[in-house]
Amino acid sequence: MLNFFRKPSPQGYVIDQFSLGVSLFPKTGSTSFKHLLFEAEQGCAFVKGKQHIHEWAKKNRITSLKNCKYRLILIRDPIERFISCYNNKVIQGRLLDNMDIGPLSLSDPAREFPFPSLEEFIDNFSEMKKVPEINHHTKPISEFLGTRNLNFYSEVFTFDQIGNLTERINQIAATDVTLRHFQKSENNEWEEAPKRASLSQLNRSQFIYLTELYSSEYRFLNPYYSKNTILKDWEQKRKVTG
Repeated sequence: MLNFFRKPSPQGYVIDQFSLGVSLFPKTGSTSFKHLLFEAEQGCAFVKGKQHIHEWAKKNRITSLKNCKYRLILIRDPIERFISCYNNKVIQGRLLDNMDIGPLSLSDPAREFPFPSLEEFIDNFSEMKKVPEINHHTKPISEFLGTRNLNFYSEVFTFDQIGNLTERINQIAATDVTLRHFQKSENNEWEEAPKRASLSQLNRSQFIYLTELYSSEYRFLNPYYSKNTILKDWEQKRKVTG
């Protein structure tokens, strides 16, 4: 009877022959690492045809990590993930162009550019996250996992340890695959529009809003990430930028 209520084990990209499973999430380098894992197993690079690497992995490799000897996870500060989502999906991907979202009319011809500024994105986030792709890419890692903590994993890697995770996968698989960057936030062509958002651009009220938004996530990711750590980082970067 107790098994009926037991939560399922966390999922990830699993390679049975290496007893290796890696949990990856949006805006943590998941696209790049899925390509790396594919090449480590198959001995050749993934060639995009009718399927994206995410679609192929979901169908063929995403499953429970419970039977893996090596259970790895890559995590990232939630506010940095939030900003990365804005850069990649809003500025570069133009996902929200000309949409009417809550009180914000991005289709208004009087606007200088057809997508929300970072300030507008934050101020209207309760409406922005109703767009499925925005919600998916800003969803807390803790909600993806549905676990109380990270104790399930044999090894935890933070976002600044991407190189270490690459080395560890190669070590386990006895390969020498290079991690390639497949998702990159770039500037847009609108002269009046914001080019690329960063942590230093947040004012105090925006920063406080985001730390409260991800309050539970910070508790979940502690001690790897915390409100105090991102606060110090924000304050330091604000000083540098003036």
